[in-house]
Amino acid sequence: MDHVNRLALLRRHSPQVRAIDPRSPLQIGNGSLAASVDLTGLQTFPGAYPAGPDATLLSTMADWGCFEGRPTSLGRVGLDLAAGSRPDGLGQTEQGLDLSLGLLVSRFVSGRVRHAVHSLVDSRSDALVVRLAQIGSDRVGLRLTLPPRLPAAWPNGGRARSTVLPDAAGWLIEHALGDVVYWLRLTAPGCDLVRLGPHDFVLGGVVEGPAPPWTDGVLPRASGWLQAVVAFASQPPPPARPVEDCLAMTALDWRSYWNSGGALDLSDSDHPQAAELERRVVLSQYLVRINQTGRVPVSPGGLTQAATGRPIDLTTHVWQYANLAQWGRPELLDGLLDWYGNRLDQARELAGRSGWEGALWPATAQPYRLLDQSWAGPWDRTDRPARGRPTSSQPDDWATGWEAVNPIYLAELVHRNGPALERSRALGPLVLATAAHLAARVEALTADQLAAGGWPRSEPAVGPAALDPADPAAGGPADPTAADDPTFTAAWWRWGLNCAADWADRLGRADLAPAWRAAADRLRAPAPVMGVYPSAGWGPSGCPGPGPRPGGHPLHLGALGLVPRCGLIDESVMTATLDGVLDHWPWATARAGWDRPLVALTATRLHRPDLAWRAMLGPVPAPGLPWPPAGPPYLPNGHHWGGTDRPADLTGNGGLLLAVGLMAAGWDGSEARPGFSLAWPALADRIARLP
Repeated sequence: MDHVNRLALLRRHSPQVRAIDPRSPLQIGNGSLAASVDLTGLQTFPGAYPAGPDATLLSTMADWGCFEGRPTSLGRVGLDLAAGSRPDGLGQTEQGLDLSLGLLVSRFVSGRVRHAVHSLVDSRSDALVVRLAQIGSDRVGLRLTLPPRLPAAWPNGGRARSTVLPDAAGWLIEHALGDVVYWLRLTAPGCDLVRLGPHDFVLGGVVEGPAPPWTDGVLPRASGWLQAVVAFASQPPPPARPVEDCLAMTALDWRSYWNSGGALDLSDSDHPQAAELERRVVLSQYLVRINQTGRVPVSPGGLTQAATGRPIDLTTHVWQYANLAQWGRPELLDGLLDWYGNRLDQARELAGRSGWEGALWPATAQPYRLLDQSWAGPWDRTDRPARGRPTSSQPDDWATGWEAVNPIYLAELVHRNGPALERSRALGPLVLATAAHLAARVEALTADQLAAGGWPRSEPAVGPAALDPADPAAGGPADPTAADDPTFTAAWWRWGLNCAADWADRLGRADLAPAWRAAADRLRAPAPVMGVYPSAGWGPSGCPGPGPRPGGHPLHLGALGLVPRCGLIDESVMTATLDGVLDHWPWATARAGWDRPLVALTATRLHRPDLAWRAMLGPVPAPGLPWPPAGPPYLPNGHHWGGTDRPADLTGNGGLLLAVGLMAAGWDGSEARPGFSLAWPALADRIARLP
């Protein structure tokens, strides 16, 4: 095992900001609550970070803050600067995020006043903690702005009301958005609370007495200062812990996080892109920690304004979450896997209403139900007129096949990298029920469907949709070319059934294993077309023909990439398929964060590390390597940017960690560092092998 100097690694890549980048606000958080902030360390200038008409990237969001099934910003906390202050009026700006402590330090001059701000999110409560010191004014303050309404189109989305309830510890604010209520507790010793409007407040004042010792580390001779804790909760929160305790415990927890899991050090490499790859890895580990390690899964936008209005996407859970176990932190998957377990009865109900056994997982879900209450069911296997259809409030692609194996894969990674026996027993019902549904779907396939790779291309007159979400009876898209990928699905389901059979043996249910292994053996990959595996939505990979559908992905590569070798895929055919995708896929329009990690996984398993690096980082500045373009960037804040409508995409961060982890640690039976050549000397510490 190599030993990485983790503190030096973090110091190399802790973000340093000197000017506003409107796409890239820094973010602080704890996995359950996160805040995106501007150059002041808070949310003082929301207009400087636009996210569409009358919207901003600056937000404070919690995993529990999904009202009417839609995530929303809980409010903004900024500085109470002098009237007329503008972001372009700030001077001497410097901002640094200390990744090892989770602490953001911001310094700037506004007018004639010099400010310094310490801000973080408490690691043990959903609270924003602020220290503010300044020279040039005795009056210091924070501006709190709560949302005045839910969007008019939302159910029960009436106007808001804010009720202030003073108590001995500070102030308690009950904020109601129609039928939705949440709470804020404000704690700021020596300060007062002034109400400026129905939902606007200033917290601050003249703090009497000498400046405390901590201000020397912020600004010497501070003439004004305050310390405040702004706690958010779905129920009235308890009194806040002292600011010093919040700072100390948060620092302890962040150091524990960085020291407990995997690390990759590329500082000995002279490759021109080594430092950039190392930066992306470090910041991706930070972002997945602060955005998606709470109690409820989040959309690919995470706890950012980019997530507003988007449901949870179960199809992307492997790309978002699998890296946590791979990089040595399987306990951080507990919230997600508990969410699956707590909804297992709903998944069984959904399968039963559809005429199937086991547990059926939809492609998209709401935080507390797998389907909207408005979903019109049931539909079954024999009575076509009774088959229900999702309403306009439920996406049509609620059953694709991608998500069907994800719980098994995630549980397997936890079993391999965590306390195996106790956790495996707890996860057993989830794995077994999911596999029972897969097996029933496979057993219903006809011989013709199996010959087509388990992917019927036309709607059957009667019977189940089997693996085909293109069948309108399955509630999926009516266009077969918009369906899931047959090559990937056959391999993914085959691996999932065999893995679940191993679980059945371990859990004392060996009676289930033979039928599941037999179902796995029935699956076949589609026959190659012109020497390559076919892909849904376009002509044969590597061959001229119809282009991919908008938003499509080269998912067929995942049949030997994300999916390990399972006896289904011919490596020579997949190698030709990979070359074809690299030559013909429209990379200039590929924005999904996981597209390039998908290519890198396949290239690594095919022993083509050169292609893996080119997929992840774009062309090396050397002749003979024109493919592919650099693609959507990883911003200074670390987020993968997929466009103005997708300013944060955690599938890019999680997918990058998954791919780089495979390249650094390999898979069962592989050589060490299969994705690194002599040009990439690397220290890899505590990164687990994938299946």
